[in-house]
Amino acid sequence: MPAALALDILTPLGCRVRCTASWWQQVATLKHPVMAGQLAEVERTLADPDEVRRSRRDGNVPLFYRVPHGRDQGGRSPMDKIRVLADQQGATLTVWWGDPATEAICEETADEVVLMKDAAGHVIGCELLHFQAAADGGGLSVQAVVRPAA
Repeated sequence: MPAALALDILTPLGCRVRCTASWWQQVATLKHPVMAGQLAEVERTLADPDEVRRSRRDGNVPLFYRVPHGRDQGGRSPMDKIRVLADQQGATLTVWWGDPATEAICEETADEVVLMKDAAGHVIGCELLHFQAAADGGGLSVQAVVRPAA
């Protein structure tokens, strides 16, 4: 007789994720006790993720992410998407924290930085002109610092 399944979900990627009840019990008690009582959240995350990324260790492994709406994030803010685009040919670095489709106004500052604003005048992105990526080929490293509102 097959083992009872605690989880049997078809993900948006078209792959099926199955987990037996006995294995979930081990995961939720021994390996990752913080997951105790979170099976329903795991099911929601696999069925309707906010984001899917490839594992850095194994590119064949998808990692599913979902912000648990309405839940305390342990002091962290809800996840917002920020787009960072480095255009080597155009020598620009563009950062969007708002929806680029709502861009209505562009304003160049004295420091060769272009501010992109929506129709209400809120800054939703910026572009650094004459940007040159590091010559060492190490890629672009981005660090975000979020400070609480005053």
